[in-house]
Amino acid sequence: MGLALQKEEFNNSAINLSKRRLGRTNLMVSPVCFGSLRLTPQNGIYKETLFKALESGIHFIDTSGTYGNGASEIVIGEAIREYLHEFPQDKDELVLCTKMGVIQGATLQEMNKRVNTGNKTPGFYKITDRVSYCLTPEFIESQLSMSLRRLQVNKVNIVLLQNPEYLLKTLGSKDTFLKYLKAAFEHLEVEVAKGRIDHYGISSSAFLKKEIAQDHLSIKEIYELAESISENHHFSVAQVPFNLFETSPLFLKNQNDKTFFEAAKEYDLGLLTCRPLTSHHRDKVHHFITFPGKDEVSVKGKLHKTLMEVIEMEKDLFIKLPHHKELKWGHLLRSNLHKISDWWKWNLYLQKQILPSLQNCIDQLPPVPEWNHWKINYVNNVHTLFSLITDSLQGIANLRTNQICHYLNEHCDILEGESKLSNKVTRLYLSVAEIDSIVMGLSNPQHIEDLLEMGNIPDSEQTLKIFKSIKMRF
Repeated sequence: MGLALQKEEFNNSAINLSKRRLGRTNLMVSPVCFGSLRLTPQNGIYKETLFKALESGIHFIDTSGTYGNGASEIVIGEAIREYLHEFPQDKDELVLCTKMGVIQGATLQEMNKRVNTGNKTPGFYKITDRVSYCLTPEFIESQLSMSLRRLQVNKVNIVLLQNPEYLLKTLGSKDTFLKYLKAAFEHLEVEVAKGRIDHYGISSSAFLKKEIAQDHLSIKEIYELAESISENHHFSVAQVPFNLFETSPLFLKNQNDKTFFEAAKEYDLGLLTCRPLTSHHRDKVHHFITFPGKDEVSVKGKLHKTLMEVIEMEKDLFIKLPHHKELKWGHLLRSNLHKISDWWKWNLYLQKQILPSLQNCIDQLPPVPEWNHWKINYVNNVHTLFSLITDSLQGIANLRTNQICHYLNEHCDILEGESKLSNKVTRLYLSVAEIDSIVMGLSNPQHIEDLLEMGNIPDSEQTLKIFKSIKMRF
């Protein structure tokens, strides 16, 4: 891969990747953290992206055992092993953070099997059909052991308990919840003593809820819980969402008359922020991303033409094989295309629902030459259709992106030369002194290139004015 040459080139980049102190952990971390939610063995480009991130000085990695049923940690372990073979001198620079508590996917299926056979797991609580939760010492110990094996390391620097408010809401009792949390903290202190972790913390949006909310989490209450275990405790990190439209950690005084950032820094906690490029605002999902420009008229024309071709193929199928009417994506999309307005929701639906169903239905068709030819043409056409729908939705998203870019340029001169909205907002985030590192889902090598080309960080006062005013505009 020519890693050495690439690394030298990246170290001359414009972005200031000077490391920041992660609160009372005293770990020095890059201001951008590699978020690995979609890092899987099937997506080879993600591994390439992780390599590029490591080479460019982004040595802080955030993951979870639930990401891809542990696949994210497996890919990270493989990538780190290969990277350190090339650059062994960087071993002490790497900082690994994983999460636990939430149970999904294969782990949930296994635990449900135990419950169904009468082997109930104490402290195991169902949240929804797809999510359960557990904070018992036994569960934490087993999950940590699996994470260490997948990551191919003897220790992770940070373990975050993910969304413990799920348990709080399910229990309906703050006292009972705090007993579970204390038991979890006590075990995590044992893991520190064993040398399997350095620090622990919590990742949760419940820190940002109003104090009257049932699932509100208090930094003071949780920190004092850790102090009750030991004066030398290792509760040291908190992670919350923060972005252009979700700025409550900076302004909402919901922590004993302090903002979340103020309260966390009072205890010298390391502060991580997540969801920097996706915001939930006014019942809509907003994405701070600039997509490649496409000819909107051309896209719509090709979309209509391809849609009609798919529909005609389906009609032919229904006539000749009337028992195979499941392959009707053209018909369904023609009826529902006007309801699809968000490319992100469309992409999730495409990946999780449409493509698996499509493959299953294709496999059910007769394995004869006539239908083999039909399969190839149909699959090619529907994939073209899906791509055109994505292009159309991204074009719509760019209209909002351009409006936000224009607003930021008007209110912050230093951002005018920045072409991509993702870089504009990242520069704003980097100017917030309280934030130690931003967890970003870097899913493509180009995302690293974009970061490396970013300009200077704006003045913090200018940034605060933008954060205060922009939600009123959009």
